[in-house]
Amino acid sequence: MTDKMKQNIPRYYKRDDYHEMLLTEDGQCRCTVVIAPNACAKVRSAAEDFCQLLFQMSGAQCRIVTEDQVPADAGNLVLIGPSALTEAMGIETPAGYPDNERVIVRREGERLVLLGNDDGAYNGTQFAVTFLFERLGCGWFGPDTLWHVIPKQETISIGYLNVDHKPTFISRYNNVLYRFPEVGKRWFLGGDRRISGHGFPFMVSIEEYFEKHPEWFCMIDGKRNPFVDWWQYCYSNDEVAQILADKICEKFEREPELVQYSISMNDGWYHGWCECEECKKLGNPTETTLYFANKLAKLIGKRYPKHKLTFLAYFPTYRPPRTHFKLEPNLEVMFCKEADMFLPVDKGPDNGYHQRYVFKQSKNEYPTPWRENFEKWDEMVEMDHKAIWDWYCIAAAYPPWKDIPWVQGDVCTRNNRFWRDHGVEYVYNDQGPLMPAFYEDGASFPLRFPLWHVAAK
Repeated sequence: MTDKMKQNIPRYYKRDDYHEMLLTEDGQCRCTVVIAPNACAKVRSAAEDFCQLLFQMSGAQCRIVTEDQVPADAGNLVLIGPSALTEAMGIETPAGYPDNERVIVRREGERLVLLGNDDGAYNGTQFAVTFLFERLGCGWFGPDTLWHVIPKQETISIGYLNVDHKPTFISRYNNVLYRFPEVGKRWFLGGDRRISGHGFPFMVSIEEYFEKHPEWFCMIDGKRNPFVDWWQYCYSNDEVAQILADKICEKFEREPELVQYSISMNDGWYHGWCECEECKKLGNPTETTLYFANKLAKLIGKRYPKHKLTFLAYFPTYRPPRTHFKLEPNLEVMFCKEADMFLPVDKGPDNGYHQRYVFKQSKNEYPTPWRENFEKWDEMVEMDHKAIWDWYCIAAAYPPWKDIPWVQGDVCTRNNRFWRDHGVEYVYNDQGPLMPAFYEDGASFPLRFPLWHVAAK
């Protein structure tokens, strides 16, 4: 082979790339962390986390320096976050929020690069550090140090490493992230900042608006009467749509990281819906709320065309509409899988709560299995965005489960694959630790961490 031919060999084929790069040796540090002089707070925190974890594993103290102050005895370089050095290596920094969440973990020669998109709500650089230390044997399974696995190892090295990862789902939230954010971040939860749940009743409350605008609220038995369980608005009223649109736009303005809002109706069963003549013309609860959701999406889309609004297919809106609907491009349907948690949705048509399954706690009616219903929505509704609300709080349906360990790795994996293959962009796992109704709280980690951890991962 000629010298010229050797020069043309791509770098990743060179033999030198595969020898072990030392981070520590016999308890002594063999690397230096390098960040940009103007590194953001997220990068600085990730750099400190790297040094702390390296110390916990090996006892070695690692320095953090800026790229303009790299000492002669720096040893191997760990480049955390974007810098002139990463640019010189041809590594483009992931940027932009939302829709561009990425993590890069790459070893080239005597340099290790750990960076990601830290714009907006993203924590890409921190995820890169966590990813590396998971490869080195670390793990985090609960908030207490008892549930942290940090192996002791005086000599730490890495070989070939080249990861450029974009998550399958643009957003990954559950109650572990809400209640124990440090654990949730170790599980790579987060992504685009979103809100799941029933967002309307807090926007325009009975207490604040009913006296002045009774016509905004549901008519029951000929009277405007929202003072019933699980009341609804008068969804044919244009003023209701306008004030809700204004309030949602105000929320987007106050919280620039928030790129979505849940326009799910008030929680409840099958009553409390407006019986006025105009609402009756709109059809059943699903058709009524899809009409209203489209109206809201048009109003809000004029000011925030890239923000999503989420309609929840759930309880009275579980069934698809009877006529074809075309949804606005900024409208998303979130399908609630309050169904069989013991079998994946792709097992067959007999999966899910329906006529042969009694689920008294929720008073729900499921005339068709979940997958069949999901596919019927696809047939009847033209939509650009889909999401999933998946129940992972088994004791909420049957309290004796609160004391029984349960892991459903195959169910979770197959369901996520099914949803990915059917265009789902976002998955919300509704699970503890949250409230007494779920029979799960912070003390449930010893029993539930396998379930919560598998779902997150």
